[in-house]
Amino acid sequence: MIEQPSPIKRLYALVNPRFELHTGIARSVKGFGYVTIARHTKSGTTLLVSQGDDVTAHRTFIKPLATHIALDNTPVKLTATALQGQDADAWIDQHEDKIIPVGMSADQVRNEWEVDNDTIYAATVADSRLDAFNRQFNHNSFLFTSVNVPLRDLATLYAEYVNEPFILWSVLHDHSILGYVHSGTLRNLLHFWAGHDDISNDPVAAAAHCLPMLRSLCRQERAGTIIINKPVLLDKVAPHLEGYALKPPPEIRGFRPERHEALALALHRKSTLDFATFEQAQQTATLLDSRKSALFTAISLAGVLAGCALLILLSSVGISIYQQHTDARVAPVRSQIEEVNAQQARLDSLQAQFQEFMAVASRESKVTALLSELQTALPDGVWTDRVEIMESDPTSWNITISALATSSSMISTVIRNLNAIPDVSDAKMLYSELSKTDRGKRVMKFRITGDI
Repeated sequence: MIEQPSPIKRLYALVNPRFELHTGIARSVKGFGYVTIARHTKSGTTLLVSQGDDVTAHRTFIKPLATHIALDNTPVKLTATALQGQDADAWIDQHEDKIIPVGMSADQVRNEWEVDNDTIYAATVADSRLDAFNRQFNHNSFLFTSVNVPLRDLATLYAEYVNEPFILWSVLHDHSILGYVHSGTLRNLLHFWAGHDDISNDPVAAAAHCLPMLRSLCRQERAGTIIINKPVLLDKVAPHLEGYALKPPPEIRGFRPERHEALALALHRKSTLDFATFEQAQQTATLLDSRKSALFTAISLAGVLAGCALLILLSSVGISIYQQHTDARVAPVRSQIEEVNAQQARLDSLQAQFQEFMAVASRESKVTALLSELQTALPDGVWTDRVEIMESDPTSWNITISALATSSSMISTVIRNLNAIPDVSDAKMLYSELSKTDRGKRVMKFRITGDI
């Protein structure tokens, strides 16, 4: 049960470090809706902090929280299989065909997996689509700790209200997502071309295409209940789906159906699959830790500032008396001291110029050697389009290579060869895409970066 607290209690939950704050963001009719909740770490009491449609207006407030976002239309392959006592790592090694979608290679996808009650859940998404999704939110400076598999948390939420296997039908603007839920867990997932307008304008055609997908979704099992997130479409499509009972989303006090997915994401379970990059997760964790120690830090800082002010006051008085005494003693030899200082300044300037010259010579030598090594890093069938070497700080550089390859397998060879060069580290691919030359030949265009 989610408590609808008074404004005073909400403010208390926001500043009390014993409450974990989580925000869920999911697509709504007006864009991206959000729900923020506070959960007490010991009692488990859950309070509603805020909900709405305008996510960007709250990004300053949301940014330091644990924020969970639905993948929406990102292609995903979901596997849920009983391990039967087998080691999870061994299962992953032996069942690559169940993890990587047909027609894709391991370097084109990102995979996360977890084990719960002897069942392994493995989810795979396309790197290119995930990167596009990240860019969509990064321009608003969101720091999110997880990007969730579509419908996974919503299925868990609805399973608390539906005590039987069911199919979850999420109708969005330009497509649908179908999920099969059994024993409170999302077991299978399919993307469906029919969006809201498609179903509304031609429910017969949408139902005809949907029926075989429903049977494939459940495999050999049986689920006769379909929960559709758009109740307005119930009467239109229900007559054409024989054998299935269409129902609206269960009622959850204080939340409209279009806000259910954001609520489910906010009620974040520790085992939720995490597709966020390591850097984003670390940044968010740092911000969360800072909230827990904010009060202690503020008190400590006030004490330090007061102590510093007192020391500065006492020191200024002592320094003034000492300065007057020193000036009287140094006056006879002041001109000689000034001449020595001038000579020392000229010597320091010459040393600085020499060190700068040596640093430039060292950098030029290192870059020249690296460009020579690059010739051996590129196998036959790979052509460089552009090589950029930029100084990232006074002692290190960043190299970016834009190139073409006749096949995707050569990209991993280039990365491996770059990492083998003594002065290059952390070489990785930024992106790759299928392209054509002026003569119509199919090639892979890619970009690689690394540290020097």
